[in-house]
Amino acid sequence: MNLNKIIKVVTICVFLLLFGGGYVLSHRGTENTLMKQKEQKVVITQNDEKDTDKKAETLEVSSIHVHVCGAVKKPGVYELSVDARICDAISAAGGLKKKAADSDINQAQLLSDGEQVCIPYKTAKKQDTITETSSDTTKQSKINLNTATSEELQTLPGIGVSKADSILQYRQENGKFSSIEEIKNITGIKDGVYSKIEAYITV
Repeated sequence: MNLNKIIKVVTICVFLLLFGGGYVLSHRGTENTLMKQKEQKVVITQNDEKDTDKKAETLEVSSIHVHVCGAVKKPGVYELSVDARICDAISAAGGLKKKAADSDINQAQLLSDGEQVCIPYKTAKKQDTITETSSDTTKQSKINLNTATSEELQTLPGIGVSKADSILQYRQENGKFSSIEEIKNITGIKDGVYSKIEAYITV
């Protein structure tokens, strides 16, 4: 009887040890699994945050804003791509006006965010200077009937020695010419000759 009791007690102890050990191992395994899942979630969350930051950075530099003014059809602020150039800004603003000085700008230049592109107009000063210079040159090239010598008068089309002398004689007798048309009062100089020399004489 004592032996049977001992066997039963030993059997119960072995069972408890096996059951208790299995429970502990199972519990530890569950804890390890939960820890791994938490770690994976943390890693995934961190990766998601990194991806979100990268996307945000990409969105931030995907476009620029540029102010276009001056000789363009539609001045204003325009949103352009980050690799936009001045020609793109001009196109966004409706193109150049007729009076734009397009030769004074580099349309291939890259733009940056917040930049202002001001297209200049053609200046009239250069044209005025050219006109004045041309006018002065024309005046200087004309023969002045009140100061010209016989040789200078003979450089005019249709004016020979005799006509040149007649002009000098008329000037001596009547004083200075008051207008270029007065030269037609001289014998031999009528409308035909006058039309040839009109553009080359002055008073």
